Amino acid sequence: MSLDPKQVSAVLVTRGDQDLSEIYESIADAGITDVITWDNSKRTDVSCWGRYLGIGEARNEFIYHQDDDLVAPVGELLECYDPERDRWSIVANNRHDEDWPLTAMGALSHISLSHCFSDYIKAYGYGPEFQRICDVVFAYSWPYRRVTLGYRDLGWASAPEASMYLEPGHMHVRIEARQRILELMSRQKVTA
Repeated sequence: MSLDPKQVSAVLVTRGDQDLSEIYESIADAGITDVITWDNSKRTDVSCWGRYLGIGEARNEFIYHQDDDLVAPVGELLECYDPERDRWSIVANNRHDEDWPLTAMGALSHISLSHCFSDYIKAYGYGPEFQRICDVVFAYSWPYRRVTLGYRDLGWASAPEASMYLEPGHMHVRIEARQRILELMSRQKVTA
């Protein structure tokens, strides 16, 4: 049983300085009609956290998201997602050789999974660092099912001024966030 695109809202976050028309086209070609864009240049600039604020505007119970510098096979990912089996999981397009549970190349989840940040924020605070690494917290908070479908980078995907992963210290804050969320998850299992 694959996911009906009418049940899906797509949420994009962007710096606002690139043409996202190819991304919008790939989403429309998959049959998704509810698309929310959190443009950090026009709204409050909250980095990646805009993705989760945008989810608050979604009309549907299933959420598709991806980064703003690539074109993902949205329709293929919808076919991989089973609304019953995957209800409490993130299903994400990812490279087969990638160690991190990334959601950048296209991910599907139930909207309720986006309510996983309060313990992390309570323990480590809310601010610019959290806004940058919230995707790490999200991906490590739930079971993660990887599918390898491929994707195509857009022209600015490796531009230093447009790619967060090329910013100094980026991997350090991601590694720290991963350690923190894994520690929190471990504590929750002990007390459960």
